[in-house]
Amino acid sequence: MTHWLEIFIRELKDISWLEWAGVAFGVAEVLFAKVNKVWLYPAGIISVIISSYLFIISGLYAESALNLYYLAMSIHGWRFWTYKRNSIPLPISRATQKEWLIALAIIVAGFVILYVCLKHFTNSTVPLMDAWVSATAWAGMCIN
Repeated sequence: MTHWLEIFIRELKDISWLEWAGVAFGVAEVLFAKVNKVWLYPAGIISVIISSYLFIISGLYAESALNLYYLAMSIHGWRFWTYKRNSIPLPISRATQKEWLIALAIIVAGFVILYVCLKHFTNSTVPLMDAWVSATAWAGMCIN
């Protein structure tokens, strides 16, 4: 157990200030969302920008591209909050069988496309996992 604790402490010490800042803004975003404050959007935008930069320099190109979507949605959400705050909210619902099939298709197609692109056209450090995580995230965002 001591060995794992030593590794954990060493890894914590190796985290850059920029990584800590990205995490801090991400946590702030969640906390602002919890108390329903508009400050969640600027905190989220800062977190996404920092994360995108870190993903690019780490060779996680698909994750970085995914963060561009998060950035666009944060900007859209902030504008929506500001100008259409009194709109009727959408009801919470469950995915239909058709939506699950669409999600599965997005995962499979997205994974194949991302993996091939990352493997053959970039110097990605982990093309298989980067493609998988990004494809599943895209599928989750596309189903509503």
